[in-house]
Amino acid sequence: MNSTVLVALITSISTLTGVSISGYITLRIGQTSINNQLTLANADRAEQRSITQRQSRRDAYVQFLNQVSVVESTLDIVWRNNLPSGMANVADITKPITAELDVLSGFANLVILEGPAEVSMAAQALRIRMTLESVDLVGAAKKSEGKAPCLQDDQRFVEIQMERAKAKSKMIGAATAALAVAEADKALLANEPSAPGSPRSLSSAT
Repeated sequence: MNSTVLVALITSISTLTGVSISGYITLRIGQTSINNQLTLANADRAEQRSITQRQSRRDAYVQFLNQVSVVESTLDIVWRNNLPSGMANVADITKPITAELDVLSGFANLVILEGPAEVSMAAQALRIRMTLESVDLVGAAKKSEGKAPCLQDDQRFVEIQMERAKAKSKMIGAATAALAVAEADKALLANEPSAPGSPRSLSSAT
């Protein structure tokens, strides 16, 4: 074979091989870049979901506890004051309490939807405790002869107040713990290592 032809053939083969290798490397780099972008996008979506869920839970917990304060205030007004004269029925004085308890039930349902189970159970326990307290209040009012119901049985009144405070404390503790876990999850997602070469890893490196 002519040496010139042989050199040309070798050169052509080398060129084709180089193009093939270059194309393969370019393809691999492009695929890696796409995979890194998908990984980063998924991590960002997971982080955003965590932030949104924590805020949604916090709003539900705050609304519920704010309404708990309203119910407490309404209960205490009736407990600590003399009964209005001319009441057709002692139960009439509990109508405002019942109305506020109904609102509390709505907020309790929001807490149940948001979860987790520990907070849902604590919220339900507190709502039930305050509902039972309203029943105790009616009973005390019927025996108080127009005086402040808390005076009818001051020892029992103290016990009721302690039971309410205990149930409220459990709710606050469960809600605080749930939000702390959500915050820790958010921090974990934010600090999760990214694939080499991804925008997040490059930005953290700088």
